[in-house]
Amino acid sequence: MTYPLRTVIRLAALSILSLACASVAAQRNATTASPGNAAATGYADYLPGCKQRLGAGYSDDSDRWCQHRWQMVQASQPLVETIYQALQLAAQGMSDAALPQSLPLVAWEPASRPGSPRTGQLGDLAVSLPALNWDGQARPRTMSFQWGGFHRFVWELEEALHARGDDVQQLGCWGGGGEGVTTFRVASRDSGGRPFALHIREIESRAGYSTEITLELDGSVPTRQQLQAENEGYQSCD
Repeated sequence: MTYPLRTVIRLAALSILSLACASVAAQRNATTASPGNAAATGYADYLPGCKQRLGAGYSDDSDRWCQHRWQMVQASQPLVETIYQALQLAAQGMSDAALPQSLPLVAWEPASRPGSPRTGQLGDLAVSLPALNWDGQARPRTMSFQWGGFHRFVWELEEALHARGDDVQQLGCWGGGGEGVTTFRVASRDSGGRPFALHIREIESRAGYSTEITLELDGSVPTRQQLQAENEGYQSCD
């Protein structure tokens, strides 16, 4: 299910946004891993960094939370692998039209017509390449992953990137009314030699939860100033 981005920006409550910014504040107080650090090779390697990112508010129950997060990190690996495959191929100049045949973890549907966005499934995630704008128009050099259901915490992309040793920075949060968007800047040795941007939109309603991840394939990363100018209700996530 797709939702207009303008709807997300214009709504005016703070449920998911407040949770996201609280989590971000705890993570900002921890040391951010650099892409030169070794990735966690198992749960024992992962646990110290997980506890640091959770912050003091989870100290009494951090082992349980980190075990749960580690399970989600493992479940996120097909998504992470597909993201980095797409980034590497895009950095080499591969076109949007040619990318699907080189992303084998996605079960692609046949193209509906020449030049139309390609869609497929990556497990429970609906994939679109390129992603679509709020008005349904394709955005070249983007890719989206969407999920919806009654359980919110099924996988954890941000935590999976941390576990790899990637440098993950939140650039901004905005939204309301049970909906929120967070934009990230990620740097990794596996991203084709350049940082990239991820936008994660979460929607909570009586029908359940919906998440959409949009990946910028062209290496463009917005600044905080650009995000603030373009989005009502912007917060720095500090």
